[in-house]
Parts: sequence; structure tokens; C-alpha cells
Amino acid sequence: QRASIHQDRLLRNLLLFSESMTDPFHAHDIQALEAIGQAGVRRILEQLKDQDYVHEPQKNVWGLTKLGFARAQFLEQEQEQG
Repeated sequence: QRASIHQDRLLRNLLLFSESMTDPFHAHDIQALEAIGQAGVRRILEQLKDQDYVHEPQKNVWGLTKLGFARAQFLEQEQEQG
């Protein structure tokens, strides 16, 4: 369950980062993701990659896939509804 919580948080953070760009699938440097203070970012990203939620178009640069974008939007809506 803890892994799922960390994965969901990272997906929502990637969505938040993507909202500042015109391309919701824009990939971000892992250092930006680590700067938000979440431990084990690389491990979580690898888990999300195995689920096809994120991709790594360049070394240490990660972005949402279409499936990951949809999942992150769902998580945001769920959180807003409380």
C-alpha cells in the first residue's frame, strides 16, 4: 500500500509539472522530481515505468505516458472530491 501511495504522489507531481508546459507529456529531469523531497524517486519511477505510466526518453528525464496522464488526472479528481 505504501508503494502505491508513493507512486500516486509522484504521478500527481508529474501532472503538476506538466501543467506549467503546453505539452502534458513533457519530460522532466529527475533532479526536479527529487527536489520536491520525495524519497526513492528513481525506484518509484521504475515501478511506474513497468506499469506504463511514465517513460524515460533520455537518461534521467521522465515524463507521463498517455496512460499515466489519465491516471494522474483521475487521482487529482479523486483527491478534489475528498
